[in-house]
Amino acid sequence: GVTPVPQKAIGKYNVDLAVAPVAVEVLGGGWHLAKRHHAVRTPYILDQGWALLFVWNHEGDSALTQRAAEYVIAYLDEARRDPSLVGQYRVISGSGELLARGRREDSKFPLVPPPRRR
Repeated sequence: GVTPVPQKAIGKYNVDLAVAPVAVEVLGGGWHLAKRHHAVRTPYILDQGWALLFVWNHEGDSALTQRAAEYVIAYLDEARRDPSLVGQYRVISGSGELLARGRREDSKFPLVPPPRRR
């Protein structure tokens, strides 16, 4: 029952998907860990009145799971009910497992990748 906006502009940055008040970034592969701009983008987006959800889809994973999609919808529902979630971020795996969470005030934004499949 929601219509996400792909490549939503939030100030000078675009996020992969957005349904106010949640912005979603889908990260794939380990090369995202080397991108230092996440440390700048993340607080900027949070300061613009968004909650931010990172979804790690590691290389080799063919698709995000139903559980990850359900997590995104649950987080959206929660953020719409509780405005205090604006300014917070969460990181989940492509399987929907919570990996990290925090607030803008933490000044730390761990983008923890899920373990690689063996």
